[in-house]
Amino acid sequence: MSIDPTARPRDSKKRLVASGPPAQVKARYATLHASDKTAELVRKVTLYLAIALGVVSFVGLVGESMWVFGIALAAVVVVVAVRMSFASADIEDRKLEMARTLVETFEPELRPGRPIEVEIDFRGYWRYQPGQAWLSLKMTLANGVVAQVSALDRCKRKSKAKRKYTKIKDKITSSLVVRFTPPKGQRLEGGLQVRGKRMSVGPLTMRSAKITPRAAVFVFSTGTIVRVRDRSGWREGAYVGHMPKGKHAVKALIAAYHLLGRAGAQAAGSRAGAHAGA
Repeated sequence: MSIDPTARPRDSKKRLVASGPPAQVKARYATLHASDKTAELVRKVTLYLAIALGVVSFVGLVGESMWVFGIALAAVVVVVAVRMSFASADIEDRKLEMARTLVETFEPELRPGRPIEVEIDFRGYWRYQPGQAWLSLKMTLANGVVAQVSALDRCKRKSKAKRKYTKIKDKITSSLVVRFTPPKGQRLEGGLQVRGKRMSVGPLTMRSAKITPRAAVFVFSTGTIVRVRDRSGWREGAYVGHMPKGKHAVKALIAAYHLLGRAGAQAAGSRAGAHAGA
């Protein structure tokens, strides 16, 4: 596992709550993305600047030049304060990318005039309660069916105090729940209840599917993903490559919709056969 100094888990208090046409929601995405990139650049520059000023202050102290030491130390304090002020704007790119990809991909398939509703919670994955989603995206397809995508991360964290640092080991499972509800006054065709491995989409595997007249729910999840912090910092390991991204969410939604369609076609065929037999 490689060590990446930028691999620290993101933990921001920011939330995005938006409702409106696709263009309006995408504009909110773009604004948040620009703010995130600015924060990443400022935090990277201030990190290197703080290190350089720290070296200067040390040289001043060793050389008994107290005015150099004092000025450099004061500058370090200011730089660290600036860096910390941008912490909340530095969000996890994966979360925004998934929501943006879903909207951009399905925009041509949406019913005109119906708003998209989206909520994104950018806190760190270890802060969520079981069953608490960090993404909720609801949109109405052209046929009136409402599609809702929810993303959840479950984390089991173990900490062990060492002599000079605290070792942290996270075990993460990421889930994606796709839910379809019919237009008002209509029902979904086909009854289906499945548990177990049925299909895989990238790191996601469909764990269960249930179709009733009122709703169809498909649950996808990853296996356990391990992330470790030791004396050298956070080790990226398999985290980036095995957490679901926007393209996986798109494929999962399409696969679930196709399965819903096949179940409806089978139910219609069964009814037609029953009528023919009668």
